[in-house]
Amino acid sequence: MGDSEIMITIIDKRTGRGRRVFLRSDMGPEEVANQVRKVLGINRPLIFLAKKFDGREVQIANPDARTLWEIIQAGSQILVEPVEPLTPLEVTYDKAASEDNVYCGNAQTRSIRKVTTGDLWLDFDKDEEAKELMGLAAEPFTRNYVKEMFKIGVYWISNGYYDKAVETFKEVAQAVDWLTPMLAYIHSLSRYYYSYFVDAERPKLLSEAAKELDATYPCSGVAKSKFTALRALIYAELGDLYRTERLLKEGGNSSLVLRLAMAHVYRLRGLLGLAEQEVSYVLSQDKKNRDAVIEKALILREEGRYEEALSLLDKLLYGSPLFNPLNLISYFPQNTLAMLFRAETLELMGRNDEALSAYRQIDSTLYSPIVKSRVSRLSGSSRRTSV
Repeated sequence: MGDSEIMITIIDKRTGRGRRVFLRSDMGPEEVANQVRKVLGINRPLIFLAKKFDGREVQIANPDARTLWEIIQAGSQILVEPVEPLTPLEVTYDKAASEDNVYCGNAQTRSIRKVTTGDLWLDFDKDEEAKELMGLAAEPFTRNYVKEMFKIGVYWISNGYYDKAVETFKEVAQAVDWLTPMLAYIHSLSRYYYSYFVDAERPKLLSEAAKELDATYPCSGVAKSKFTALRALIYAELGDLYRTERLLKEGGNSSLVLRLAMAHVYRLRGLLGLAEQEVSYVLSQDKKNRDAVIEKALILREEGRYEEALSLLDKLLYGSPLFNPLNLISYFPQNTLAMLFRAETLELMGRNDEALSAYRQIDSTLYSPIVKSRVSRLSGSSRRTSV
């Protein structure tokens, strides 16, 4: 098609009316969306759908002009549906809701170090926090213990030992007089990650994390966006999407962690095109961000693009400068959450022997009732197949 202009008909789902839209064949997804919005006279985000012969509507994630043209040539109609965006609102948090045992200290002025590539959630001064917790230790003989245990907990969560991280931060919290915002945050982050590996305990684990974050949010200072994003993720996983979207609206959308949380929520709502737009923005700013890569892989998986999702997770887990000259994804072999989603994807693809091997690797890393159940199930299936 070259750079020639093409004309396509797009049906507005609100009215059922078809609108002619002129596009250059080299237009990217954002340019296409802007042109369609201009024709429809709106500025809201759009979901693109392909309506097939049998009447089924299939969502198209982030389409460019060439993709739309090929879908039409294959005999499908293009529909668009405007959705309500997560626009910022004025913060209305009730500070009176915080608990009495929360220690704010100098949280309002504490500086956050520059974001380290691939590490949005842990970008705070760990040494400074460890020293502060040391000063809050209930007993003199526990002070060095508290300091070292906090650092060990950060190591556990950074390297995917989420069960150990949860228990370590729990011990630290019991050994200090006051719950600091950063201790509540990092403990909640470890519980959020670990929640993917438990079953019956999941609601309790997430509810406790949400409660601590809600209590310490007024003291979170310059880390407010991280607190808001993590609270939103946890409430989303608890199924409270109304509260989740309220938190994201209050938080605004300038922070990368908030954009990442928005992608997660859009995916849970089934708005895969919008989810991909948000996560693509995060990755455009930080190509090595691990959580964004995982979220992108989950979006691809839900679109049925299993090979692409698996390839992305493999790059994250096993990529290195030797095998990945462009160094697009950092080498980080012990991201247990990515390992779990990789195993699940292999299982969806019917590659059960590989999935079993991946689950066993996770089982050797942390305690997980879910993983143990899947190892047992796939082991039984493997034995039956070999008989």
